[in-house]
Amino acid sequence: MDRLNDASAGSGTTTGKTTGTTTGSVYIRMPFTLTDPLALSFLNLKVQCDDGFIAYLNGTEVARRFLPGGTITAQTPAEPHAHGTFETFDLTPVESLLVTGRNVLAIELHLASTSDADAYFDADLLYTRQPGSPTDADHDGIPDPWETAHGLDPGDPSDALIDANGDG
Repeated sequence: MDRLNDASAGSGTTTGKTTGTTTGSVYIRMPFTLTDPLALSFLNLKVQCDDGFIAYLNGTEVARRFLPGGTITAQTPAEPHAHGTFETFDLTPVESLLVTGRNVLAIELHLASTSDADAYFDADLLYTRQPGSPTDADHDGIPDPWETAHGLDPGDPSDALIDANGDG
């Protein structure tokens, strides 16, 4: 299992503390880099927060806790919740949102009220790679070794059209 938290992958863990916020919300962006998102076998987000949050992966909502459903604004209060233990969210069903290169996990952290004296958020984005999974750098559905062996360009997604019988 790997953790997206080193300098090459971007920050997978962040904490924040604020006092006297006028809106009751804090926004956090955690960029990270993947060389081959198709090789992932699972993706989990572990979160500890005070009070509520919405997580977005490359702009799409993927997790929400202690906030009402539907549209929210910066002023929407969260349900009171003190941090203490990590909660795990399985993001494997939405790992197709990941791209080769730069990805962003964005967090919208909400407090229970504007008089709340602190905000806390800690997260780990965890993944594992499928054993022996071939890379597909251009995301055309054809593994790079097959493209190379058959004279195609592993960096050109349009060459998938050349594989008319779909055996790549």
